[in-house]
Parts: sequence; structure tokens; C-alpha cells
Amino acid sequence: PRSTHRTQRISQSISTLTFGQRQEMAEMLRRSELLKRSELELLRQELDSKACLLASADSRLRAMELKLQETEELLSSVINENERRKVENELLMQALETDATNNLETTILLPSPG
Repeated sequence: PRSTHRTQRISQSISTLTFGQRQEMAEMLRRSELLKRSELELLRQELDSKACLLASADSRLRAMELKLQETEELLSSVINENERRKVENELLMQALETDATNNLETTILLPSPG
């Protein structure tokens, strides 16, 4: 009923307007509608632009994630290689120490010439 009452009041108000006033009011409504459509179109364009920016950022982020994964894999490979070399060096040092000890013992045990 409120909306009906409001509609009746608007109708009564319009009926009291002159033809020129009605034309003026119709023109104002038309301009208002055009303005709203223009604003809506601008908002759509802005939304499209932001969607493109978001897609571009998402694409760059994915590329960075892949690069990070490659870097992590390379780093892991280098760490594993370094660990392998460390073990090899430790074994080599043990072998050299054993060889040096054997050489020293052999030198001590050999009879001196003369």
C-alpha cells in the first residue's frame, strides 16, 4: 500500500505539471538514465582492466613459482653433490692417514743401511 500511495502521489504531481514541465522532466530522466549507463559502462571497463591485470599478475606469479621450484631443485642437487664430495674427501683423508701411518711404521721397522 505504501508504494501504491507513493505512485498515486507521483501521478497526481505529474498531472499538475504543464506540458513543457513534463517534457523537461522526461528529458532529465532520460539524461539521468544515460548517465547511469555511462557510469555502468565505465565500471565494466574498469573491471575488465583489473581482470586483465589480475590475469597478468597470476601468470607472472606462476612463472616465478616454476623458477623457484627449479632453483630449489638445483640447490638440492648442489647440496647432494657437496655432501657426496665431503664423504669422498673424508674417505680420502682416512686413506691418506692410513697410508702415512703405514709408511712411518715401515720406515721405523726397516733396518738402517750400513
